Amino acid sequence: SWDMTWDVKWICESKIYDSYYITEWKIPFNVFKYREGETKWRVGVYQRNTKNKAWNLWHQVPENQEFSNLGFLGDMYFEKPLGKSKAKKSIIPYINGITYNDYEKNITGNNLEFGGDAKLTIDNSLTLDLTLNPDFSQVEVDQQVTNLSRYEVSLPEKRQFFIENSDLFSGFGDKRDANPFFSRRIGIAKDLDGNSIQNKISGGLKLSGKINSDFRIGVLNMQTEEDLDNEIAATNNAIIALQHKVFNRSNISFMFINRQATKDYEFLGEDEEYNRVIGIDYNLASKNSKWTGKYYFHKSFSPSENNKDF
Repeated sequence: SWDMTWDVKWICESKIYDSYYITEWKIPFNVFKYREGETKWRVGVYQRNTKNKAWNLWHQVPENQEFSNLGFLGDMYFEKPLGKSKAKKSIIPYINGITYNDYEKNITGNNLEFGGDAKLTIDNSLTLDLTLNPDFSQVEVDQQVTNLSRYEVSLPEKRQFFIENSDLFSGFGDKRDANPFFSRRIGIAKDLDGNSIQNKISGGLKLSGKINSDFRIGVLNMQTEEDLDNEIAATNNAIIALQHKVFNRSNISFMFINRQATKDYEFLGEDEEYNRVIGIDYNLASKNSKWTGKYYFHKSFSPSENNKDF
């Protein structure tokens, strides 16, 4: 899937000639993860002509297929085998000082917050993300949407912690009718008037990536804080996702999701104590993309179970 949030430093130069143009990119290798000794990468290059609303492709894709179909990428060969990946490890701490003055209630105060994020690479194929008291103040704001329907709007995830390997967690079910995991719900809750407010995240971790060429794993665990004034419980949000390649381009996936209050609260209803979902998905894609499809089965568990939670 497209990831418009990929943010690394790179250099590009282009020159237009009478009947063609040349473009060169310079992207540091330490932003990629790859196996040592590789000699070939699968690559796709697209160019959009806004004048005639046409797309030009470097690699050949059948007319009846999407140009972004990964099954038709071109081959890029290296002059010599690649060495060991040097993906960077990063630690990003922060300190945030706040001073506020409420003139209506005649309340003043100061607050000092601190926390940070860390990203560690394990064996060039697994990534461990850690966060403590995350601060999302630098995240790009959402595009303003006027929603006149009775259905809520699904906005894209832009918080960096959730983005890498996000397809492992959010690719289950159907985005419109049966989406069992939506990371944007973590850190958001409803106040007593039914309005969406921020629900502070205490911390979390995410382990995701490849075990081998056929098997991927994702584990995510986040803890949100209680807000007694708005009757919001401290909640643990966890998901385990496993994906195994089948045949050429198909895969089968398994998930377990658990959202559970970590304490007993008088204001919690029976159905708000926990909710768990297990499921299995099969994504079909033939080698030439002639046959594609998706089959899935999900089951929900809650304190008051019924026969309508499939």
